[in-house]
Amino acid sequence: MTSTPEPPFPPSPFAPEPHNPFFNPHAAKIPEFDPPDTEVDLTGLREECDSAWKLAGRVLGDAGTGREAITRSAREFSELIDSDISSAGAFNEKEWQKACLVLTYAASVADTWRRDVKEFRDKRQDLIGRYRSAALLAGLGKNDFSPTHPGANPFLQPGLERPPVYGPHAPSPRQIAYDEVHREFMRKGQKLKDELEETAEERATLLDEGPDPSNLKLLVEAGALGWGAYNILGADRDVPLPVSTGQAEKMAKEMEAYLDGDKEPDARFHEILAAVGAVAAKAEALQKANKPDMGPQHPMSAASSPPGLDEEEIEFLETFYGELEEMTPTGVVHVMPWLEGGFGPDWSAAERKAFATEVANGLLVLSDEDLGGGQERLPSSVQDFANGLPFNDWRANGMSEGRAEGVRPHNWLADAEDFSLLLENADPGLRGGRNFSANVTLSLGHHLGHTDLAITEEREAALGSLLDVTTRNEEANHTVLAGTDDHPADYVEDGRYASPHMPGFESNADALLGLYAFDWKDGGEAVAGLTDWIPEFSKGTPSQADMAGTTTLRLMETLAGDGDEKPFHDTGQRSDTKYELSVTEINPGLAENLTEIYLTYQEDLTLDSETRDTNGYATITSGQGSLLLHDPFDKALFVDGDTQRDFVQLLVADKKNAGVITSSVESLERKIIDIALDSPDNSAPRHAGANVGAVRTIVHDAMINEYVDRTDNREEAKQQAADNWQTGFNITVAISNGALGSVPVAGPVLAPTTETLLRLFEHPGKADFLEEWDQENQGGEQRPKDIIDHGPKSVQHAQLQLLDVMTRRGAIDPQVLVREGLLPSDFDAEKDMVVPSVRDTMGGRNLSGNYATLMEILEAAGKDEANRDSGENPVPDFFEGVRDNYVPDSKQDKGD
Repeated sequence: MTSTPEPPFPPSPFAPEPHNPFFNPHAAKIPEFDPPDTEVDLTGLREECDSAWKLAGRVLGDAGTGREAITRSAREFSELIDSDISSAGAFNEKEWQKACLVLTYAASVADTWRRDVKEFRDKRQDLIGRYRSAALLAGLGKNDFSPTHPGANPFLQPGLERPPVYGPHAPSPRQIAYDEVHREFMRKGQKLKDELEETAEERATLLDEGPDPSNLKLLVEAGALGWGAYNILGADRDVPLPVSTGQAEKMAKEMEAYLDGDKEPDARFHEILAAVGAVAAKAEALQKANKPDMGPQHPMSAASSPPGLDEEEIEFLETFYGELEEMTPTGVVHVMPWLEGGFGPDWSAAERKAFATEVANGLLVLSDEDLGGGQERLPSSVQDFANGLPFNDWRANGMSEGRAEGVRPHNWLADAEDFSLLLENADPGLRGGRNFSANVTLSLGHHLGHTDLAITEEREAALGSLLDVTTRNEEANHTVLAGTDDHPADYVEDGRYASPHMPGFESNADALLGLYAFDWKDGGEAVAGLTDWIPEFSKGTPSQADMAGTTTLRLMETLAGDGDEKPFHDTGQRSDTKYELSVTEINPGLAENLTEIYLTYQEDLTLDSETRDTNGYATITSGQGSLLLHDPFDKALFVDGDTQRDFVQLLVADKKNAGVITSSVESLERKIIDIALDSPDNSAPRHAGANVGAVRTIVHDAMINEYVDRTDNREEAKQQAADNWQTGFNITVAISNGALGSVPVAGPVLAPTTETLLRLFEHPGKADFLEEWDQENQGGEQRPKDIIDHGPKSVQHAQLQLLDVMTRRGAIDPQVLVREGLLPSDFDAEKDMVVPSVRDTMGGRNLSGNYATLMEILEAAGKDEANRDSGENPVPDFFEGVRDNYVPDSKQDKGD
């Protein structure tokens, strides 16, 4: 037998031997990967989106620039729409805005869906690209050999294993890894498709729901709508703005090139300012919504809670101003002198104005706590300024040559002049935050009261302009006038306050004195902004009324002084007088404003003395008999008599003002009498007399104190007080009898009231009006000096007041007065006035006898006015109340 020769080397175990039991015909393969796709034609969708934007542009008059014009930058709707459309006679702007918004909204939704599809396709392609790498990576470490195969291959070297026998139902470990990766990526692909289908439903819902605020915000965040909602709807609607911290950094970097002079202002320059301006415009609308008024409800006021700016919008401003602070060598406070003094870029006046307006507006917005801002978010130079700290780095910024006084340490008023050049450009309807506004106002007052520097007319005008801005915030004014924390409460540890050039910042009252005692060239109109809101707020919402009431109380207490310390009465300034002037003599405009406040709360000041033991603005809880001008549970101002007197003394220090005060008392007395005669309460007449006597006492004492302080002569003081009562009497008679026709604004007046006087007092033609009645009513009338002093004659003026009310009510026929010799026989009720004629007739020798006759007539008429239930005559009780409560203080000579 012939033997087969052995091979020269062992055969390969992987050789394709047909009968080799170790051969594996099923080698591992990476499966094909084709994740789910969408049938949406992206190219066709893009064309549809372009068509939608062209349609929106066509509505505006330019189909070719729809998307660009509507979404790129902040603009007014009037700028978007073609003038040929807007000037058409049938043009309705609101309807056109609605149409444009619908088309823009639909185009934005379509654009968003196009981006969704493109994003899906991009992610799907990325998944495909990552699949093969993931499969190969999973297969590394896997092979076709099994370390646990039971058989052994004698031809393999030690340590090598032979491959197992794999069939179609026994995949290799590598194949298993490939398959697992495939399944995982198919799941990811299916998830992408499911998410796209969900997104499609959401976009369909957007179209169904239309452009409501939440949907607009979603489209802005998606980057499809841009400035479209703002440009179409305007700032009055709470629309989302496409701003962010990143946008602020980008815009600030771009603005730096303009500020450095490397780039001339162009369209992008104005786009950046428009973005800041859009946030400010939205904020201004929100401020109006957050401040309820007596007019129609603001569109944004429907929110359940006061709306504010989005955090992204506040952060946008904070970032932008933080960058601006660093890129201007003077800081934001001094940016305008830097721009205007030849130190900054060579901009035109219009470019500087545009910059200043938007920067000023944005600063005020950023300072407003109610919008989400606050003083702590302002640039550091502005924070220091608000806290009363001067800027002391002039030499470092290259401006010291043009500002010789600027290098002097601690000249805060120079900073104020510079900062006002910026803030004076702010929109009049925009206000700063509570803390920022209050702190600037207080800092100004402290520095005005402390400075030894001469203040030029230009600087004074700038300071007044600054006050005009800082006093726009009523809550800030409340803080200044009624706040418990003195400024700067949170910064007393700062060493810069220790300089001898700095004010003491001891109390808000010191700051108020600095503001009120400064001789403003406008008569104090600017500083009156601190309080000119009080009359309106007193009639506003409960919270507004509370704020007005508590502010007025604290204001009265501060101005009245403490004991013998009366710095607002005796300021140390004398002008051409021998006595120290009061703040109201220095600033007549301030006197007028304070008088309006007095007239606003005058009825509250009639509450019986027993209810005035504690000052406050509180709910009335006293008995109904004393409430002639109020109802139980009304809120009212309770002020003690001494405080009232010392406050009124400031008002009557101004001669023209004194006549208005006395006239208001005359008017108030008649109103009280009229109400008491109608009251079913038996005690009402006596309470009326008490109120009349108490109010007259306070005003009379205020005048006597003021004039004695001036002349140190009681007789002269009495005569001046008598002159003022005469003036007040003449005003009241002239108005109530229509001797001068109609009161400006108020119309014909049959019964003078405080409201009438307020309207007269506020009218621009007041001076001419008062001069006219003075000329027509001063001749031949007996001065009432003899009937206003303490003693039995104190009721005689009250008799004239009661006579006026009763004749108007028809309780006394003028012919009765003619028969008794109190009116002339030729008296004509159609043309003549009863009270002045009675007083003229009684001006003879038998003065006391005439008043006795008049008292008999009044008491007889009182029987007809008697309470129907009790039958009591109200006249004696009324005069009893007058006698008991008209008690001028000891500064008068009661023996005269």
